Amino acid sequence: MDGEPPQQIPSRSVSSPAHVRAGPVATVKRWLEQLANTRVLWFLLLGTLFVDGLGAVVLAGLEFYMAATLIGTMAAGTMLAIGITNWWALYSTLRRREHSWPREVVIAQVLVLLLTGYIVLTDWRSPEISWPVMAIAVLIFIVGLLWILFLGASAGVEWTKTSIVITALLPLVGLLQFWLQTYYIPQTLKPLVDISSDLSLQSQTGPTMHLSAKVTVHNRGTGG
Repeated sequence: MDGEPPQQIPSRSVSSPAHVRAGPVATVKRWLEQLANTRVLWFLLLGTLFVDGLGAVVLAGLEFYMAATLIGTMAAGTMLAIGITNWWALYSTLRRREHSWPREVVIAQVLVLLLTGYIVLTDWRSPEISWPVMAIAVLIFIVGLLWILFLGASAGVEWTKTSIVITALLPLVGLLQFWLQTYYIPQTLKPLVDISSDLSLQSQTGPTMHLSAKVTVHNRGTGG
């Protein structure tokens, strides 16, 4: 009607792609802010880092005790580094004033994933699978993956060149050790054996013959 103001069409708020992308990141950051005030979640994170570090250090000690080759020593050193990394992340998390603690937790848990993956693969390839070991390794793997997904978005903002290099080199060292121990060394140290036999007749009774055999084994390879 004349004199009445025209009706306005209700406006819709349209989220920009940047706003949509920022949604999960903002959610994770809000969770991180609440993490310090959530006792259960906080203690679960501390317990995860402590147990993972302790397990890696114990495995390193056992490997050092049994290691008789350079590859075994490298494996023990890698496990020890993983344990120390988890305990350093535990220390940074306890301080809570350091803004880099989510990044350090993610690095530590990535290394734990590599270690547990190596344990699962090695146990799976063994003649007899140890299901308790397999179950524990898979459980630790799942817990570590959950922490990485939980903290990864915030930690990714604070990556430095040094942390990227360290995170990339340690998995490469583990893969190199696995390749050497599983494929290269067994192939290069495969024994080359020459076998010769000498048969001589001892006695014969009717159709039955009694023979003696002399077998000579000559190892021409480098392995025993």
